[in-house]
Amino acid sequence: MAVIAKELTSFTEAKHSIDEITILKEKLKNKGIEISKRLFIYYLLEQYFFNEVNTIDFCNKFYDWYDLGTYRDNIKPNEQKWFDELSTLTGRYSEFKEDHNIDPKAFTSGTEIKKKVKEVLRNLQLSTNVDS
Repeated sequence: MAVIAKELTSFTEAKHSIDEITILKEKLKNKGIEISKRLFIYYLLEQYFFNEVNTIDFCNKFYDWYDLGTYRDNIKPNEQKWFDELSTLTGRYSEFKEDHNIDPKAFTSGTEIKKKVKEVLRNLQLSTNVDS
């Protein structure tokens, strides 16, 4: 009987260890996803800044990633402020001159978005240097 009790205890301990490993794997996976999302936005900002992505594609990708995504939950307050400002501009982007002629304050241009992206990249770089 004592041998069976000992074996049952070992089985319980092994199962407990497997559960802990599963939880740890999930936490690491979630952390990896969080890092991937963060790297994606930095990469997207740099691609746009260096003219590797056009403005309309940048605005659409930024909208998908930031406005529809869950990235907001895991960012610092200053980053959220910068990305919220960029989100406002990208949401009002129009590539059509007619739109800007009708109401220039209602729409943003590629030049305005490029300027904001440059500012955000600079702020992110300064923020990273301070955190290091």
